[in-house]
Amino acid sequence: MNKSELDKMLAENPFLVLSDVIYQSLYNDIIQLRMPPDSRLNESKIAEELGISRSPVKSALSRLEKDGLVYKRSGKMLAVSWMTKEDGYNLYEARSALEGFAASLAVIRITSKQMEELELLTKQYVAVCNGSNSDLNPNDYAEIDHKFHSLIVTASCNPYILRMYKSLEGYLLHYRYCLFYSLGPEKLQRILFHAGKRHQAIFNAFKMGFTDIVRHEVEEDVHSMLNAFNQWD
Repeated sequence: MNKSELDKMLAENPFLVLSDVIYQSLYNDIIQLRMPPDSRLNESKIAEELGISRSPVKSALSRLEKDGLVYKRSGKMLAVSWMTKEDGYNLYEARSALEGFAASLAVIRITSKQMEELELLTKQYVAVCNGSNSDLNPNDYAEIDHKFHSLIVTASCNPYILRMYKSLEGYLLHYRYCLFYSLGPEKLQRILFHAGKRHQAIFNAFKMGFTDIVRHEVEEDVHSMLNAFNQWD
């Protein structure tokens, strides 16, 4: 975000909390690796570039540090964190405890509109995984995969499950981008070839209303994270 973008955003919605806007902008840049790991975050420089005081920037950076997305590099200097294998394993365990059961609920609660959206996301993901759609960047796999799983959890219609999943969402998206960054396109494409088939199987089971198969396929899809970790440098 630059000063002109910030000014435009605040002009359109003057009731926005400035520290929240700064936080969300930095959060998105970190999650999507637009701000590479170990990049330094200078509070004064950010404030100067945006033409604002240091207080909202300080508040935003403090929240990011609590989220584990930035860390103290030396003294008071903050830098962008990197997702480790240990972080990934912890996410895997959290997903394993949550997504399969949420999917089994979603089979009987999903709306026709959500089914249409799930079908579209499945087609897009399979296209990326097969490298058969020149209009889709391989990096799009992270966003499409994220939307696919988020939609299934949302379709469970359980607000408590959704709240738990929302607390993980940012870290899961960060993991997907870090995976692409760590493995590179060739290794990742081999993993995605199987992932695309898995997503197609999940959608097919949803369409047939096979609750047990949906749960099994989603759990297997989550379990495939372990295969990715084995190739993580």
